[in-house]
Amino acid sequence: MWEESQAYPGDYGLSIYELLPDMGYDWLEIYREFMAVNTVMDYDEQDEFPAIALEANVSALPAEGQAESGSRPQSLGQNYIRIKTDTTSAEEPDLLVQFTGQEGANWMVILVGTIDDRVEEVVELEFSRGHEGSVRLEDLARFDDAFLVVSPLTGGGSGADYEWTATAAEAIDTGDDDDDGGDDDDDDDGGDGCTCRAEGGGAAPVVSLAALALAAIVIRWRR
Repeated sequence: MWEESQAYPGDYGLSIYELLPDMGYDWLEIYREFMAVNTVMDYDEQDEFPAIALEANVSALPAEGQAESGSRPQSLGQNYIRIKTDTTSAEEPDLLVQFTGQEGANWMVILVGTIDDRVEEVVELEFSRGHEGSVRLEDLARFDDAFLVVSPLTGGGSGADYEWTATAAEAIDTGDDDDDGGDDDDDDDGGDGCTCRAEGGGAAPVVSLAALALAAIVIRWRR
């Protein structure tokens, strides 16, 4: 990164949002990954990091919550809500979260499923109306832990407000009634989110750590 920034003179002449695409990286993808691996410190140096501070610890569904006045996330700040995975049933195996965030904050919201302190699945909330939307983590009981992670990508210094509800939900009917293993329903209208990373954990790429360190500031280079 420093080598790439040498061509930009002066202080605060280049932001990380401009630099990473020029280097072939997707900033939002990197930040999403970082939000996810922070849940269980899924790094090669895992033992060197303290556990995250939880905003809430959900032990039963349905549940609801909101941003607390003393810990509302500021721009690129993150709030973590842990949801126990024995809170669903065979009839309603999925976790469904409804989220409403303060307008103007440009939210990123994900559900993360972990096993043995490794990220196994990440599903990103897709907003349907302004800053409202839902996200689903299928078959919650297959994970050791699950986390709701919320982060405003922009916003003021006082932090951004949000509220959420979590419920157990029936599994989505895929419409696959044949024996050929295919999906008969081409319209996946019940996914409630985008699965951004599935099955098979692993440490975050090195660039993720650099991205977090530089995210809230612009790159400075003076020879």
